[in-house]
Amino acid sequence: MAILFHITQKLDSENKKKLLSQITPEDAVLFTQDGVYNRLDSDLRSNTYYLKNDVQSRGLSLDKQQILMMTQMSALLSQYQTSYKW
Repeated sequence: MAILFHITQKLDSENKKKLLSQITPEDAVLFTQDGVYNRLDSDLRSNTYYLKNDVQSRGLSLDKQQILMMTQMSALLSQYQTSYKW
């Protein structure tokens, strides 16, 4: 079963390693709030998303295909039966 990992805070290196060790190719990662400061250096790029409002309010720039608007985030959340919030 695919899992959505919802990250709302900046992860230290230990927690980032822990997260990366738990993710499978079917899973997705959604960064919101201060979680948008995280960048995952892995091949999960296609399943990694950032909330647009949070990216813009922090003055960050990311790949456009990874940025979701609030309505897209709601659709993403509804696609997963299980989600973990960090």
